[in-house]
This record gives sequence, structure tokens and C-alpha cells, in this order.
Amino acid sequence: MKQPHLSLKSSTIRVLHVDDEETQLKYAKALLEMADESIHVESVISPEDALRLLKTEAYDCVVSDFQMPSLDGIEFARRIREFSDIPIIIYTGRGSEEVAEAAFTVGVNDYMRKETHPNHYQVLTRRIRAAVEKHQTENALKKSEGKYRSLVQNSRDGVLVFTGSELVYANQQAAALHGCSSVEELMKVGPSNLLHPEDREWIEERSLARQRGEDVPPISEFRLALPDGTVRTVQSSSSVIEYSGKTSTLAFLRDITERKRIETELQDSEERWRSLVELAPDGIMTVDLKGFITMINDAFVKLTGFSREEIVGKHFTRLGTLRARDIPIYVKLFASLVKGDIPPSYEFIFRRKDGSERWAEAQFRLIETAEKKRELLAIVRDVSERKRMEEELIEAERMSAIGRVSAMVGHDLRGPLQTIKNALYLMERTPEKAGELRGTIGDSVDYAARILDDLRYSTRDVPVHLQESSVGAILQKTVASSSVPDRIEVDLDVGEGLESVRLDPLMMQRVLDNLVRNSVEAMADGGVLSLTAFKEPDWVIIKVSDTGIGIPEEDLTHIFTLFFTSKPGGMGLGLAYCKRAVEAHGGTIKVESEVDRGTTFTVRIPMKHE
Repeated sequence: MKQPHLSLKSSTIRVLHVDDEETQLKYAKALLEMADESIHVESVISPEDALRLLKTEAYDCVVSDFQMPSLDGIEFARRIREFSDIPIIIYTGRGSEEVAEAAFTVGVNDYMRKETHPNHYQVLTRRIRAAVEKHQTENALKKSEGKYRSLVQNSRDGVLVFTGSELVYANQQAAALHGCSSVEELMKVGPSNLLHPEDREWIEERSLARQRGEDVPPISEFRLALPDGTVRTVQSSSSVIEYSGKTSTLAFLRDITERKRIETELQDSEERWRSLVELAPDGIMTVDLKGFITMINDAFVKLTGFSREEIVGKHFTRLGTLRARDIPIYVKLFASLVKGDIPPSYEFIFRRKDGSERWAEAQFRLIETAEKKRELLAIVRDVSERKRMEEELIEAERMSAIGRVSAMVGHDLRGPLQTIKNALYLMERTPEKAGELRGTIGDSVDYAARILDDLRYSTRDVPVHLQESSVGAILQKTVASSSVPDRIEVDLDVGEGLESVRLDPLMMQRVLDNLVRNSVEAMADGGVLSLTAFKEPDWVIIKVSDTGIGIPEEDLTHIFTLFFTSKPGGMGLGLAYCKRAVEAHGGTIKVESEVDRGTTFTVRIPMKHE
């Protein structure tokens, strides 16, 4: 188990520098502390001594050489990761691409080659600060998520989170509601296996439809068939949230078995009905078909703060519990209820006698009294706590998403901004290189703009501007602008009949740019990049294939998810944009891949658009 990393409360950044060259340690300490006064460097010549210090002292970052006599930097980092998540930077003059890859594999946060110019230490200080700030941001997000997890754990309602049909979270109350002694037991059994057989199919389909974005009622009532043979009726209030970066269903469950029993027995006996109503924990009210209140129970008095005399006999539009601006809504609702159009439940805001406003949930039934008169029965429960929890959970997910975006964008923009700053610095001192440095600045500006464009296009709806376009021309332009290295062979094959296809050429080129860039990155040692386009009945098919490293099977279902990435320094925006752009054309995008064999993306665009 990893020990939590201790972080200083002050603004000082404590750096542990490990190198087997004493001269290097001496100059690095002096120049780093000169470049950034908030950095304090402690120098150690032995990795073993450094490991002992890390277990007893509080540091914010480790900077380590690669080639050292007793332990190399990779093994040193691996041993640190056994007990700490402190940021680690490999800083070496003898590294290679293989060393960098191995470093990131064991959990190193950054990798940097040593340079001879003293100004290089300014770059190193910024890399140190970036790694520390990113680590602190991630820890703050974990603390925030832990706060809201505690809130849910202590809820009186059962709480479940489903991603697709998979249960990914449950609290103890949900386990007890399903007749399980622990959350682990519920996870093992699976809630779907405890659904009543007559209710299972429609409940599971409703949950999946909600995650697909379909309009599904938030309130459901269904039965659970518990392991001991008991049948329990529950009410579920569900909504769609982002959980761990995936679209999921959040469900609050409440046992309404007793309430349902009460509703059934109310039909049997007026005398028994009166007794049960008065003992019920929920507020109960009856209204005649003209809208006048005929009865309330003690729980309703407690719920609203108004006495029986202030409510019974009055028209519902004259009640002090209703806000004046809401009355037209309730008049329309009452007319529907009287006609027999009964919703599963209805949530609304009511006002107590003391002026405070609360959230309530009501269930309605048309009943027949002993005098053979029809009345409307309303069972009302205060759900203010649940509504507050839902709002806080949604806000927590929103803040978590904002934090992830801020951390990723802030980290990725530092690179081009630092390049621009360094280039301006050199232009002042070496004017003869101004032309070359202006090109560097331009490239950095373009790279920063591409990062911001990826974020904008992946998180907002972008309008599609259809026009007659040549698919072959778009493919050729994509290859020309992608700067494919010489080590990669490009095979371009465009079929007939694709000279005039209605699509958005700029959007489609951006999709292909993303796919080609991914393919090039997957073939670091060279390979074949194939771009093929052809017609099928009513469809244009475009395939982008490579012979690169492939995508692990466990990642294939997530690669189009916003912010999902398996690349060091990646933002997880490119493929999410591709999916949105292709679907905006009415098309589809799919991926097939095999590790060490290659990957193929297939884009299908309709020839005709409605």
C-alpha cells in the first residue's frame, strides 16, 4: 500500500536531487535555487541514502540521474513507487528513447536531458514546479471526491451507480435494501439478479435508455426478490451523471413496501384506513374533485407547520403551502389527475408556515370513499435532503471535470509558452537568429492553438457546413499537412465516384488529421500508413490503417470517451472530437486493433443527408 505523500503547507518546494557526481550536485543546487527562490534543493550522492530520507522526511519532488553505480534511475524510481507517489524527474545526460519509455513505464512523471548552458536550469525549475503543481491538484481533487463519497455513504437512501449495466458503486444502505450484509456481497450477487423477474427487463432497459440520452421518467417503482424469499417494493429516483469520466446512472433507492401496503389496505376499510393514515410517517391528504381539502393526517401537519383548521375545507389554490407563482402549474396538474392521468410521482417546492421552502415528492391515487365519492389521495414526503445531495454530487462531478481539464490544459500549454519565452530571450541576445526563432515561435503558437481547438471542438457542438467536396482531395491534403516521417510508407487508394460528396471538408479533414497523427505516433519504428476510400450503396467508407503497436483490448471500449488517453501527456480530446464530428454527419466511426499488429479506423458517411 502506498503511503500518502507529505506536502509542505508553505510555498517552498523541497527537491531531493540524486546524482553520483558531486560537481553536478553542487552546481545544480546553486543554479536551481538561483532560478527560483521558492525551490530548496537537498543533494544526495547515493540512491540508497535518498530512499531512507524519503521514508522519514517530507519532499515535494525527486530529481534523479539515470546512470549511477549502485542503482540506475529506473530501478531507483521503481523502489520509490513502492511506498510513495511523489513526482519524479529523470535528469540525465546519457539517456535515450528506450530509457525514457522505461522511465514512464515505472511511474516517472517527467524526463529531461542535461544541457551545458546554465539557462537550462530555468527550464528544469519550471518542469519541477509543473510536476509539483499537477500532483497537488490531483491530490486536492481526490480529497474533494472523498468528501462527497462520505456524504453518500451516510445517506439514509440506498445509492447505486451503473455504467452501462455494470454496478460500479453502492453504499451500505443499498446493500441492506437488497438483503445483503455488505456492499461486497451486493457487488458479487449483482442488483439485477435481485430484481423481481417480472420487473427485471424493463428496469434494465430504462437504465440503459437513460444513459443513451433518451427521455425516461426519473422516478420508477419496482420489486426486489430478496435471497430469503421476501418481496420488497422500492422507489428509484435516477439521473445521468459523469462517473470516472463515463456516462452513468445515479439511482437513489427507498423502501416503499410499507407505503404500498398502506395504499392497498386503504381500499379495504374506512375505519382501518383512518387509523393507518394517522400512523403513517408520510403526509397524507385527500382532495375532492372540486379541489377542496377533505382530510390531512398528523404527519402532514408536521410537514407543513399548518394546523388542520388552516388547511381542511379550503380550496387547494388558497393554501399557504403553495407559492403564488406556481398555482397555474398546480391547477393544470389537478385537472390531469382528476381525468385519471396519474404520474408515478411529482416533485415540487412547498412553503412551510415559518416561511422556509422545502422540496417534496408526492404520489397520487384516485380513491373511492365510504360514501361512494371519488377523491384524490396524495401521499407527500419531504425530499429536501435528497435534492441537496443530488445537487452537490452533480456539482462535485462538474468541479472534478473542470479540475481535470485545467490540469491537462495547464500542463500541455506550459511547453509551447516556455518555448516562446525562451525564443524571445534568445532573439534579444542573438539577433542574427531572429528568422529561425520566429519560425519556432510560430510553430509553438500553432501547437497551443491546436490544444485549445481540440478542447473546444471536443466539448461543444460544432455546426456542420455541408458542401460538395472531393474525398480524394481531402485525403491528399491530410497527408501533405501531416508531415509523415520518411520511415513510414504511405499507401493512398481512392475509389471512383467520390469526386463530389456532400460533407463538411474542414471538419472531415480535422477528423482525418487526428487519425493520421495517431497512426504516425503508433509507428515510432516505421511501418505502413494506408488511407482507403470507396463507395458502398448510400455510404462513403474511409479507412485509416497502420502497422503500429496496436491498442490493448481493454482500452478499445473507452478510446472515444472524452479525456480518456493512454499516451503520456495526452489529453484525450482527439478521438472524442472525431466521434462527435462523424456522428454530426449522420455517420459512424469504429475501430479494430490488435497489439503489435496495427489498428484500423473505419468512418462511414451517408451519401445523402436529410
